[in-house]
Amino acid sequence: MRDRILVIQLARLGDLVQTVPFLKDLRHNYQDSRIALLCQKKLVPLARMIEGLDEVIPFPLDDFLSSSDDRGGTIPHLWDFLRPLFQQKYPMVLNLNYSLISALAAEGLCEPQGEIIGNFLGADGRVLKRSSWFNFIGSFSSRRRLNPFNLVDVFRYLIPGERNDLYPMLRLDNENSWHRRSDKPLVVFLLGAGAKKRQWPVFNFVKLAKLLQKKTGVIIALVGSKKDRALSRIFARRSTADFVDLVGKLDLVELCRVLKEACLVIGSDTGPLHLAAALNTRTLGLYFGPAWVHETGPYGEGHTVFQVDVPCGPCLDRGICKEYLCRKVITPDLVAPKAIELITGEKTEDPPIPDSLHLYVSQSDGKTTRYIKKRGNKAESDTQVVRNIYRYLASRFFHFPDQEKQASLGNTGGLVKDITYALYCLNHDYLGFSVGPFFEPWIRFVYSYRDTREEIRGMLTAGFDSVFEYLKDSANPF
Repeated sequence: MRDRILVIQLARLGDLVQTVPFLKDLRHNYQDSRIALLCQKKLVPLARMIEGLDEVIPFPLDDFLSSSDDRGGTIPHLWDFLRPLFQQKYPMVLNLNYSLISALAAEGLCEPQGEIIGNFLGADGRVLKRSSWFNFIGSFSSRRRLNPFNLVDVFRYLIPGERNDLYPMLRLDNENSWHRRSDKPLVVFLLGAGAKKRQWPVFNFVKLAKLLQKKTGVIIALVGSKKDRALSRIFARRSTADFVDLVGKLDLVELCRVLKEACLVIGSDTGPLHLAAALNTRTLGLYFGPAWVHETGPYGEGHTVFQVDVPCGPCLDRGICKEYLCRKVITPDLVAPKAIELITGEKTEDPPIPDSLHLYVSQSDGKTTRYIKKRGNKAESDTQVVRNIYRYLASRFFHFPDQEKQASLGNTGGLVKDITYALYCLNHDYLGFSVGPFFEPWIRFVYSYRDTREEIRGMLTAGFDSVFEYLKDSANPF
């Protein structure tokens, strides 16, 4: 039993929120241990609301990443930040970030004979390495459409153990809840996003507000950071809706209180959307560009996501997009009927949606969350079969919970043929075979995880044997 455990999560607000179930599971399985969290200094108020933490250690990441301060002076070297931290050592360090800074922190904070799990430095001290589970998830980097694992589950199943109840995730004083000036139902609009490619146009929010108030009479709260104030000013000039502008006016604790009061939170893939889900508030996500519902859909039961599915997506936050065509697919006229249904509970008539748009709803059993498609074209059904296969592989080779075979998988003959060919090659000790793109992540993972030819052959064979057993009863090879 480890008496002291350190978790490193130096990423943004959304990533910290998506780490909360993992921290709750960690507390459940290490009840006698002292658990500390190293996170960004600006996120400490939120971290102190997380159930089960004994200590929160602030890290001034923004200061280090800045090239100079407001007066033009230089920022001290990274070592000046890390040296005071290294006075404390931990037998177990769980590093959830894939960055050199977090890897250096993990090495410096771990006892000489301690254990680092997650992302860490290699033996030469220069190359970043990953635990096998993170390595498996990383194999989907070039085939993100096939990735069926929500980021929360990626964190939760880094280590074995029982899974704790999801709620409550955060300690929030109900006696000091946010007091709004109206008894009308509250709907929160998240105007901004961490990257421009994820941002729904503000004029769409203006029209959506008009449609919602016409049908439901809600009051709308605009929420965002200080950098989103230009968006709220545009909204204020163009909208005749009943709204309150809270953009740039809330600290993290106050933001939680507002989100907790809401009956629905609408926005793109951004930190406050995940924070609302953690507070058990229903969300309606607008996903396009880099956002992919199966990876970062709001965690929990009953969340709804409109997912744009275009040939160039999901893309990356970095890089230039000249047309932003995917942002034009989700329109207020498509969103409003679903939002009205979620607010009032009354079924509305859904307008036709384009082939490039899908509607998903989350399902959760407390152990995992997955998104099930409710509307959209059927072209993605084959891909969903492959996602189910990878969840099954995860249950066979990692700590992921057992996945039952699907009652009907449809025509999976092409997959069976690929597996039959792969097993034939492996049985004849030929590793230079190639199969369809559906199994590329598994092959990439095995080659990166195993060293010797015999290990690679054995792991590939075990994986394809498992998939063949999963498919053989329902597949039509011809």
